Amino acid sequence: MRKKNKKDKTAQSEETRKQGESEEDSAAQAAPEPGSSPAEGREQPPEQELDPVQEELKQLRSQVDDLTDKHLRAVAELQNFRRRAAAEKSEAIRYASADLIKALLTPVDDFERTLAAADDNGEKSAVVDGVRLVYQNLVKALEAHHVERISAAGQPFDPSLHEAMMQQPSDEHPPDTVLEEYQAGYKLWDRVLRPTKVIVSKPVQEPDQQSEDREEGTPDQEQDAEEQT
Repeated sequence: MRKKNKKDKTAQSEETRKQGESEEDSAAQAAPEPGSSPAEGREQPPEQELDPVQEELKQLRSQVDDLTDKHLRAVAELQNFRRRAAAEKSEAIRYASADLIKALLTPVDDFERTLAAADDNGEKSAVVDGVRLVYQNLVKALEAHHVERISAAGQPFDPSLHEAMMQQPSDEHPPDTVLEEYQAGYKLWDRVLRPTKVIVSKPVQEPDQQSEDREEGTPDQEQDAEEQT
């Protein structure tokens, strides 16, 4: 009986020892390795739970980029608008007197024709001197407001500054040269208020060419001759 009790105690102690070793192995497996962070030992959430969060974050970043781009575009457009508005305001102030100056050009022309006629007739009187003084003061007032007379005589014809009234043959000047001013032109700053009306040179025709032109005639001349017959 004593031997049987002794065997039972030995079996129980052996079973207890095995259970302790099994618990120690489980604890060793659950414990994190040295040098590793506690988060590494935790169980990571499944990828399917992270996908919605990452997708939402991606959408938010896209919205931020889009709003940033719109903001930069709006700032650039505002700056361009301010520059255009400032330029238009400056131009409006610079040329605000253009209409008034255009109206004054006709009296200037009248003064010039009057003085030219007086000089041609050799008239010398206080009235002529008074008219000349008024004309000079008017021209000085226009110059003080940045009105400039367009020089034309002897210059190459420029359609942006000159208006050709007729062409005249000339062997002393190259073709398309201004021979004479018919009416003076003026500029306000860099804007043409009125182009100068001019007579422009053209090549002189040779006698042979002139006779050929007479013989050939123009279609209008031939048609007139037929109608008369």
